Amino acid sequence: MSHCPCCLADRTAPLHTVRGHVYVACDTCGSARLDPLPADEPAELYGEGYFVGGDDRGGYVDYDADAALHRRNAAARLRLVAAALPPGRRGGDAVDVGCASGYALDAFRGAGFRTHGVDVSAWGRARSAERGHDVHPTLAEALAACEEPELVSFFQVLEHLADPDAALGEAATALRPGGVVAVETWDLGSRLARWSGARWQQANPPSVLHLFTRPGLERLADRHGLRVVTLRATSKLVSPALAAGVVAHRLPTVGRPLLKGLQVTGLGRLAVPYKLGDLVTLVAVKR
Repeated sequence: MSHCPCCLADRTAPLHTVRGHVYVACDTCGSARLDPLPADEPAELYGEGYFVGGDDRGGYVDYDADAALHRRNAAARLRLVAAALPPGRRGGDAVDVGCASGYALDAFRGAGFRTHGVDVSAWGRARSAERGHDVHPTLAEALAACEEPELVSFFQVLEHLADPDAALGEAATALRPGGVVAVETWDLGSRLARWSGARWQQANPPSVLHLFTRPGLERLADRHGLRVVTLRATSKLVSPALAAGVVAHRLPTVGRPLLKGLQVTGLGRLAVPYKLGDLVTLVAVKR
């Protein structure tokens, strides 16, 4: 990708080198991307090993073991998104990109939406389909199954897409006027990201391709006819097992014994609020 997907500028400077991969930062909005983008096939990268077992690309120890936390996080996300919709607009189509096992789709369906999921992972699509949702491997196919969607969400997925500009543009074009796009992602401009540098847990190639800033997200939304109504730091619930899995990926000698201890004691599934300031949510309405 020769230009910034957020502001389209083409001047960059090296930012971080992580495991031989280089992130370059845009001189205009500060957002960063891997250069070059990895050649990994997404469907292979996000196989079962990404969701179960925490493979060496930084996946989950056991995604569905945290089902209770996923449901609580999905409910909180729904409240934030629904507040931006006009009164009475809860009966249309909702599309969740990167749906995994379908917990966000469950929350959308409970609020009256017709649900459509997108995931490159066959593992994720199978689990969402088992929960009764309409699922597709591409956003284009999911949007074709809708009339004019009321809501399109990208919860911690935009940073994994090779072309987030195209994906957000596709969603914005399909939305009905007044419809909502929601993006939850990580803030490269946050204090934690700046302090951590290349050690920031979200600088994680080859899975994480893009690291966004708030100005970059605002420019990206504006270019696609979306009016930003919310852009702020948000929190979520995580399990100690998930945190230990992240540590084990970066520091195996520390993280693996910690993870094993949590699993033995049963403390790994507690609900811990993640409030480190580097998680942000953008909610924008189609003009």
